[in-house]
Amino acid sequence: MNNQMKRYTTIIWDWNGTLLNDIEASLLSINKILGDRKMPLLNRESYREVFGFPVKSYYEKVGFDFTKDDWEVLANDYINNFFGQMPYTNLFDDVIPTLDFCTNKGINHFILSAMEYNQLLKDIDRQGINEYFEAVYGINNIYAGSKVELGNKLLNENNIDKDSTLMIGDTIHDYEVASSMGIDCILCSNGHQAISRLEKTNCKRVITNLAELKELF
Repeated sequence: MNNQMKRYTTIIWDWNGTLLNDIEASLLSINKILGDRKMPLLNRESYREVFGFPVKSYYEKVGFDFTKDDWEVLANDYINNFFGQMPYTNLFDDVIPTLDFCTNKGINHFILSAMEYNQLLKDIDRQGINEYFEAVYGINNIYAGSKVELGNKLLNENNIDKDSTLMIGDTIHDYEVASSMGIDCILCSNGHQAISRLEKTNCKRVITNLAELKELF
């Protein structure tokens, strides 16, 4: 693949699993609701093989039956577990150096996340990186649905040129969102999905960590 990247002036970042290293928190949270129901637990590898969007489909893959299990109860149990783990999560080590590098290249940053908006703002503030971002977009509920509509809202409200915009995420859904928005996408494989799954997309490139971006810009 050609290593030359075109000139980008905007990066739209995913949050969970891309900037925030919350894989362990997510694994502990799903295993808590599985364990409470005497269902088989996941390890890091099996989790990264089944996690995906919409989250309801991911729950079905790990064994829940929504003719018997109440989706809203499960979603609330999970989110309570997950928010309890949030204080112990941190940014990936290469996030701030990468943001600094890209900012110095004249790139503007946005966040587009499937996390509930108010919680997302609190978490970004906790990590102390608010000043990097022009705007932050999160969903208005706890069900981690599609980000496509929200992504198009981000583009329109900020008058963003699609041709010079790049989305960076860690899941197949991030690629699907970027495709629906008509923008390029790079996926990072140290997040919530295995590299073998990410490589099946037609994204611009799959990287193993954010520090690799310095070699591309």
